[in-house]
Amino acid sequence: SCRMNSTVSCHRKVAETYFKLGMWDKTAQELSVVLRSQRDDPVVYGMLGVALFQMGNRQQALAIFQEGLSYAKDHAASAQLYRNIGTMYFQVKEFDQAALAFQKAISHQWNNAESHFGLALVYAGQNRFEDARQSLKTALGINPNHEGARQLLAKVEEILANQTVGVAVRAQGVVSS
Repeated sequence: SCRMNSTVSCHRKVAETYFKLGMWDKTAQELSVVLRSQRDDPVVYGMLGVALFQMGNRQQALAIFQEGLSYAKDHAASAQLYRNIGTMYFQVKEFDQAALAFQKAISHQWNNAESHFGLALVYAGQNRFEDARQSLKTALGINPNHEGARQLLAKVEEILANQTVGVAVRAQGVVSS
């Protein structure tokens, strides 16, 4: 698509379009062209890392995210890359690594609801429902309209209520025996 106008800007725009369409191999091809001359943009590394992960290249994706961190000039850029890393680890159920990445994202940008929501998903995956509830309440405090956090909080509250009832029933059974 950039044969007539082979500028970095053209390749980046085409890559962004492919990214939105989920065409991961074409996204990676275009972003590789961009990185040849524009190596210092953490957003490009973030998109390329996501594309590589979606293509099944987890180790390469992680290396790209980490390389992007070296070019992140502000907390928001670092936080986004750590969220990408956390999401990647969450999707492959490596919850401890995912939690560390989301915690790093939060340390760089506390007021981002997505980082707290990601951490809550990890906690729920680890059956740490009280921690999940706390992270979800924080996410909703930052963004009261976060639908995913609202839905997950309702599920977590239900699980915690059922756990409390179960403990009370078991305790009652012990007492009456």
